[in-house]
Amino acid sequence: AWPLANADWTHAADIAAAIRAGTAIGAGDGSYMPSRSKAHGAAAWILQAGATSPRYCLGQCSMSGTHSEVNAYRSELQSIHSLLLALLLICQTFNITSGSATLACDNETAVRHTNDPRLEVPSSVAHADLVRAIRRIRADLPITIHMIDVDGHKDDHCLFAALQPHEQLNCLCDWDAKAHLRNELRLL
Repeated sequence: AWPLANADWTHAADIAAAIRAGTAIGAGDGSYMPSRSKAHGAAAWILQAGATSPRYCLGQCSMSGTHSEVNAYRSELQSIHSLLLALLLICQTFNITSGSATLACDNETAVRHTNDPRLEVPSSVAHADLVRAIRRIRADLPITIHMIDVDGHKDDHCLFAALQPHEQLNCLCDWDAKAHLRNELRLL
């Protein structure tokens, strides 16, 4: 799937073991720079084999469309969509039938929509197509997902090393999504 085309799977087996053990953590974040382009956004995700593990998988993807289609919120949703797709791929590849992962995002509304178990999403919901896809993938996962909201950009106010593991992962995704978007815009 295109959201996973630019991913590093080096430690996928370690992530699979962590999912089975219930120690896998992850995060996703989006980037949107309307001053540079109102038609492009990016998302990044990361899965780590545990809070102190040096083993991870990560990826980035681009989005494009009209201004009404692409914005900061859709970029955040795309990061969650990509993160869940990565988990689904790992679960299928490694025949995982149970386990768990705790995932973080710094957009409270995106977290709320992800945690809602209803597959029906009214068309009045912003980016209902992506919210529906997120809920469908989550329902298809054979593992328990704990989706939490974290404060974004905490590294602006304190040292990175002082942040909690999910906050660190969110910052890494923020940096990665911004770098990916800047690179994409430079290539236009």
